[in-house]
Amino acid sequence: TTFKDGTGSFGGLFDMMAKTDLTLMGIDLNMDWNTGNTAHVFIYARKGSWFGHQNNATSWTHLLVNTTIHRPLDFHNRSEDGQYIPIPVKRESAIVPRNKFTPLEMKVDETWALYICSSLADFRYTLGTSIGKTFASNSELRIMEGAGAADYPPFLGGTPEGGGVEYTFYAPRVFNGQLRYDYVSECPSESPSSALTVTPAPTVMPTLTTTVSYTFYVEHEVKSKSTVEQDMESGVRDVLDGFLGGNEDILHGHKTKDELVIERVVANMVSPAEIGCE
Repeated sequence: TTFKDGTGSFGGLFDMMAKTDLTLMGIDLNMDWNTGNTAHVFIYARKGSWFGHQNNATSWTHLLVNTTIHRPLDFHNRSEDGQYIPIPVKRESAIVPRNKFTPLEMKVDETWALYICSSLADFRYTLGTSIGKTFASNSELRIMEGAGAADYPPFLGGTPEGGGVEYTFYAPRVFNGQLRYDYVSECPSESPSSALTVTPAPTVMPTLTTTVSYTFYVEHEVKSKSTVEQDMESGVRDVLDGFLGGNEDILHGHKTKDELVIERVVANMVSPAEIGCE
């Protein structure tokens, strides 16, 4: 999905839909390790959506993970490296060992939900726009926006064990992390013929062009057009550097897997008056 976070708590819930038969084999999380160096992690799964089942333990029929994870030895040191954690570091912050993950088989068109629970409030996610909206998708899997969990341990909201307090869930939220899965591509139904065949000319693959828009604002005491243009140039260059450097997760994935390239950049300057501001 993404590793840009922005907020976080004790866990998160989200739906995913299989576009082909596959087996979920592992998961990488985004942890900032702000309050501790060790976290116990539970990951539950259920067939169907999470919505309406976040407080019901019996709805979650599969326990995929029940293990302890640790802060990496070379993880970002805030006192020496600053508060900002680079995205490549976040990607390596909390990889659940494959031997601690129980595989989950998903059939084509099935929707499954995951509920990730962390004993530390260092689990990171991103603000979303709508529960159930597709955030990331490829030819095998689709991941939807879900919710953040503000309490731990799970399923104790309103119970004496949970202090009688109803649990809180923040929505919409976007899961930050990576799902690891195996799937089988179609194989030929018949063995290749040994007879002499004529190889046809290769088919020219069509290209896909897409447009991505970024909006940012600049303010100046002195209304100098040249100063504004310099800031625009700097802002666009920062965006492109981030894309090429792998800081834009979804676009970078298309760059590495689908050979996405930048063909041109168009920048438009809009005055405050044109958008109804004084």
